[in-house]
Amino acid sequence: MKKVLLAILAVGVLAAGGIYMYINKGHRDVADAEPELVVQAQELIKAFETDEQGANAKYVGKLIEINGVVGTVDSAQDGSTIILLESDNPMSTVMCQLDPIQKEKEKPVQSGQKIRIKGLCSGFTTDVVIDRCHIME
Repeated sequence: MKKVLLAILAVGVLAAGGIYMYINKGHRDVADAEPELVVQAQELIKAFETDEQGANAKYVGKLIEINGVVGTVDSAQDGSTIILLESDNPMSTVMCQLDPIQKEKEKPVQSGQKIRIKGLCSGFTTDVVIDRCHIME
């Protein structure tokens, strides 16, 4: 009986340690990492509009570089900058929320400007959402 209890205790301790490490793992370094995919903003939106499941499998959770034209620049409630990239569909954009560390290096971005930006794709609502973005030189 003692061996069974010790085995259960050991498994519980290992599981708790694994869960703790998973929850507290570090963030991926977006600033210095190479993008896994490069795509035009128009193509990215069309991919999600035509085959959302396929686009989710291809883009979500991946570091991607997006090339496009700035539609508008706005601020989120937390003070971070949001850049909306234009598309042919007036109801959809690529919404890029800049990484807080990017704020220090941020250059003024204006409507109509061509831009290269990289970030982590989070998915699609009516916009393609890209988080922790960094403007590329």
